[in-house]
Amino acid sequence: MEGVTSSFQSARLRYVNSTPLLFEMLCLNGEVETFLSLPRFRWSSNSVPVHVRLETEEFQEITTPLEGGMRLRLSPTTTKRLISALQEGQEVVILVDGFEERLQPEQFGTYFEQLVGQPGGLINFLKGPFL
Repeated sequence: MEGVTSSFQSARLRYVNSTPLLFEMLCLNGEVETFLSLPRFRWSSNSVPVHVRLETEEFQEITTPLEGGMRLRLSPTTTKRLISALQEGQEVVILVDGFEERLQPEQFGTYFEQLVGQPGGLINFLKGPFL
């Protein structure tokens, strides 16, 4: 009988700013997911609107807090739109539950390539805005 081995590979990219809202990308076995967290707070309801403003458009997504009530998972569609905007050099503004986070595009491409290209423990803490 042959044994089957599988490996679990993950990497995380966090944008850390002075606001309580934390933006994070997680790459699990090649799939990228994005999250918003409020480490010291809880979301105000079970249905949380997330407003995203790009240079070319604005849109909204309704999401539900994950277990524990401090973290939101953004949809794959929103994740793709955020990644594309940042790679194109656009600033991304996220407004949720009275909190705002501004993601600057400088150096995003380099860190994102490391995130998806080197799974297995890479952790980057990005202090914004980039210099």
